[in-house]
Amino acid sequence: MSAAKVPFNISIMQLTKERLQSLRPVTTMDYFVSADGELHPDGLFSPLIFGRQGDEARFTRFSYIDIRLPVFHPLYYKRLTALKAMYRGIMNGTVYARWDPQLKDFVAANELEGRTGYSFFLETWDQIVFQRNESPARNQRIDLILKFKDRALTSKVLVMPAALRDIEIGDDGRAEVAEVNNFYRKLLAIANTVPHDARASQTLDRPQQLLQQTFNDVYDYIEGLLAGKHGFLQSKWGRRHVFNGTRNVITSCDISREVLGGPDQIHHNDTILGLRQASRGLMPLVIHHLRQFLLDDVFAVGNGHAQLIDPTTLERTSVALSPQALDRWSSVEGLEKVIASYGETDMRDQPVLLDDYYLALIYAPKDRLVFRVFTNIDELPTQLDRADVRPINLMELLYLCMYSRWREYAVYVTRYPVTGPESCYPSYVYVRTTMVGEIRRELDAQFEELPGDEHLALEFPTYNPIAYMDSMVPHPSRLAGLGGD
Repeated sequence: MSAAKVPFNISIMQLTKERLQSLRPVTTMDYFVSADGELHPDGLFSPLIFGRQGDEARFTRFSYIDIRLPVFHPLYYKRLTALKAMYRGIMNGTVYARWDPQLKDFVAANELEGRTGYSFFLETWDQIVFQRNESPARNQRIDLILKFKDRALTSKVLVMPAALRDIEIGDDGRAEVAEVNNFYRKLLAIANTVPHDARASQTLDRPQQLLQQTFNDVYDYIEGLLAGKHGFLQSKWGRRHVFNGTRNVITSCDISREVLGGPDQIHHNDTILGLRQASRGLMPLVIHHLRQFLLDDVFAVGNGHAQLIDPTTLERTSVALSPQALDRWSSVEGLEKVIASYGETDMRDQPVLLDDYYLALIYAPKDRLVFRVFTNIDELPTQLDRADVRPINLMELLYLCMYSRWREYAVYVTRYPVTGPESCYPSYVYVRTTMVGEIRRELDAQFEELPGDEHLALEFPTYNPIAYMDSMVPHPSRLAGLGGD
């Protein structure tokens, strides 16, 4: 059976005599045996039970508390009461019911005809015939209840190793303990009111209810430490966060090209990424190439000045930048924010401005598939049309700073949940800016075409209409291993 179809993948531990015989129980609520700070040998921090402070054994040794009355394992209790809220009400003594031998279940009743209490529920709970329906969640709860019926009840509660909840003495001399220790002490306090040879009865319903509630609190506390986004399992041990990694949506891949085997051909070892995902995933490299591509020249003057472009004359001029603009465009932290700002789609096709001055110009004529990034309108040859010149925008800046280098870098593609070795594979990057791009050739300083495929921008963005690429497109041969469809 596949992992997705398994109804549950947990098991409830059965605390048998064999399992408990090597454990020494906690029997007292006292932390200390005397005023000098000596830990009680039968307490929650006992060196005798858990090992001395600083020993490795203190991280692994468990203990248990004998609560003397049987209660449901918290997981079992939650699944059982999720099927019918009446069960919780009967155990808590707030709902009256009677046992129906025909239905094999409890039915609501009044105070005269019915009964209530934990002991009443335990008399016949194991005879309940649960009704299934079309709800997968309900049917899975029933499967769990039936599977673990033989170990649903316990009168022993495990105590986690002391080092995981150890006692500390604060600056004021008071003992400081984790919250779970208060729950353990509450269990001990309630259990001490119950005779050693007691059995479930109406007179002990209240202690039994409190024991169940406190056992549930212990379980919820430990589950809270482990589960959820901020729990240990997901946020620490099993977290998916990878340095400069990105989370992507998979879309289908069209590997057809006008020229078979051309420079823009998608290969088996390629993965198409949107510019946003690629620039975030390769952020240190993007920052390096941004500086080499343009920023080192812009900030070469120093002293807080930058060589920028006047928006009126399009000529290069020295500008004394504000501290905010200087920090944003000359520091690593600032450039990280620039790259992150590409996530705002309304900024992508807007001119890159530093204190109302353009960063650079770009020549991209409509009648020729060429481009040139430059920094002064006087560089444009007189025979070329100034109407084909505009300020560079953020999308063009991020893409063109590495346009000839994107395919040199590799990534590691991982699809969660991991179902096999093909869920993770190394791949080269093919960066796409818009859904439909153009292949444009870069021009040199004389606005002549540079030869060679390394000077081809394979995915120069198109704007009429504009449709950004913001997903990951694996090669079709990888879809099966990723669990895609």
